[in-house]
Amino acid sequence: MKYFFIFGNNPSLSLAELTSIFPHLVFDVVGKNFCIVQHKDPLDCNKLQQKLGGTIKIGEIFDEVDIRMVSDNESLTETLYQHLPETDDKKLSLGISIYGNSSGGRPIMQKKDILKLGMMLKKTIRSGAKKKSVRFVTSKELTLSSVVVKTNHLLDDNGVELVFLAHQSKMYLGKTLTVQEFTAYSTRDYGRPARDDLSGMLPPKLAQIMINLAGEFDEHSLLLDPFCGSGTILQEAALIGYKNIYGSDRSQKAIQNTIENIAWLQKKLSQFFDAHITVKQRDTTKLTLDHQSCSVDKIVTEPYLGPALRENPSFHVLTGILEELEQLYFSSFKTFHKILKPKGRIVFIFPVFDRNKTITNIDDILAIGFECIEYPNTLLYARDDQKIRRMIQVFRKR
Repeated sequence: MKYFFIFGNNPSLSLAELTSIFPHLVFDVVGKNFCIVQHKDPLDCNKLQQKLGGTIKIGEIFDEVDIRMVSDNESLTETLYQHLPETDDKKLSLGISIYGNSSGGRPIMQKKDILKLGMMLKKTIRSGAKKKSVRFVTSKELTLSSVVVKTNHLLDDNGVELVFLAHQSKMYLGKTLTVQEFTAYSTRDYGRPARDDLSGMLPPKLAQIMINLAGEFDEHSLLLDPFCGSGTILQEAALIGYKNIYGSDRSQKAIQNTIENIAWLQKKLSQFFDAHITVKQRDTTKLTLDHQSCSVDKIVTEPYLGPALRENPSFHVLTGILEELEQLYFSSFKTFHKILKPKGRIVFIFPVFDRNKTITNIDDILAIGFECIEYPNTLLYARDDQKIRRMIQVFRKR
């Protein structure tokens, strides 16, 4: 079976996350913001969607055509018509999205082309054997967002989002099976009782991605976040299914926030939440007091990234910040090496400041006894309004 995965705003991260979960997955196509994979057995797409922080849609591919056929609306309409849902309902909600929409720098389809195709499909459905009334769902963009797909019931039995994925000389045709649960992420982020703007707020989606980058899932693995902040990584690890989770931070306020947030989540999602989570105030250099040598399977963390910045710092100020962070990170990694199991992974965020300035002592960290897991592209997570970007690096203990 063939499936497509539509990536979010950081496609390199999304692809790295997917390959970490499925190291033996067969990739037919890797586009700019999507991929198409083969899997011999059916995937539980709903369960997978809840686990993936970097994928906004998952669907199945039902056909592929020469990209030149896109201009032949009659043939394309006939092909799409065969794959519309069969229901007793007399109404159908229909949407169309296109990804990879360029060939030699020129758009393959424009908004007017999608509207024309939608109207032709609508006419065929109303007059054909299916004989349904059709509501054609559109947006300002060439792709429908997860919000539009969900709120317009395109995933219901009497709805469908048809998806076009253009790559080189082919157009792949599919339909969406799941979309990212935007309301659940918003609740777990903005609905928590304890949030600290000054200490930095790790988005739940990024926390999920980082946990998945730590390697194949094993619910009995001991997962540690030694800079747990408000507990985002701990909560997302529990929801993914980890049973043995440990969080620590040198800040008493961070520990209080984490305990409050975890208690809130346990109460809100008690039917899904059976993890054992330990939280303790502890400096990273003292972690050996709580963890025996080679006892931790995975370390996933966003450390202290420096002071909150309202503007780009001067060279002198930035040099001081980087020197402080390099000392903190180096001493932390020395302790990590003692408690991490051989081949265990660390997923760690390094700050990237203005003019791509970041720490320079990664070679010193590697010399402690680690190796970097390489990816085709640097794993960056950033928004336009941020003064500090996040660079995600994955290490493995030698």
